[in-house]
This record gives sequence, C-alpha cells and structure tokens, in this order.
Amino acid sequence: MTETTAPIAKALLFPTDFSSWSLAAFPVAERYAAGMGLRLLVLHVVRTGMRRSTPHELTDMPDSLRCHMSGIRPARLVIPFEHLAYGGAPGPTICCVAQRRKCELIVMGTRGSLGWPQLLWGSVTSYVVRNAPCPVTTVRQRPQTDESKAPDVCLALGTS
Repeated sequence: MTETTAPIAKALLFPTDFSSWSLAAFPVAERYAAGMGLRLLVLHVVRTGMRRSTPHELTDMPDSLRCHMSGIRPARLVIPFEHLAYGGAPGPTICCVAQRRKCELIVMGTRGSLGWPQLLWGSVTSYVVRNAPCPVTTVRQRPQTDESKAPDVCLALGTS
C-alpha cells in the first residue's frame, strides 16, 4: 500500500513591517505570485528580546496586528494568500519561514540606503539576500520628489 500526500503549494513570501518601504513591494509580489501561479504568504515578524531566539508562529495575533495584516490582501482575488505572524529576529525568521514553507521567491521592500548602522549591524534585507534558501527580489521605493513613481526592482539570484 502506498501513501499519497497532497502536493505542497508553491509559495512566494512577502515579509512586511508595515512601513511604506515594505508596502511598496506588495504590488510587485502580487504580480509575481499571479504570473508564476504561486500562493502569496504575507509575513510579519514580531521582534523578540533575544537575538538568537528560535522563530515561532504566533497562534494568537494581537488585534492591532490582525488589523494591519487584514489590510494587506491581493487586489486580484484569484491569488491564494495567507497571513503569517512569527516571533523572532526578523532576518533569520524570514529565511526560516521561506525554507519551512518551501518558497520559490521572496519579494521584500528596502530603503535602499546604506549608512553607518547598516554597515555595522547589517539590515534585515541584506541578511535575507545573503542567507535566503531561494531567490530574493528587493523593491526600493523612490523618494516622492522623483518624477517616476515606479519602484526600483532588483533580483538577487544567489543563494547560500
């Protein structure tokens, strides 16, 4: 007797901290998910006090988080999506969720600036680009004074 299991739906991971920088990437994530036939996973990571804590799914979302998450949904209702909330350090948690959920792609927003804090400590985006188990597309929101409203999109193909 052979056991059959349902195939795991391929997914695209969209991590967000609800900033304008991260939300600027959502339309790109939505287009990629629709074009590639992927399930769209919207992830928010709640920072925990410990840097090395194990990522864990938050089963009881606070109302404020649930409210923020409910506002992020595809305009095209045919795209399957899911809201996820995890606790942990953002960079490692994003990579962990991408691996656990067998994501094909991560699409995330970035400020696109590299200052002293990023040089010393690194940014969440740079951590994910360096450590993700799949390709990462970063989307940089242009300043409002810029004539072109389209965001800059960069695809990082290298994985570790």
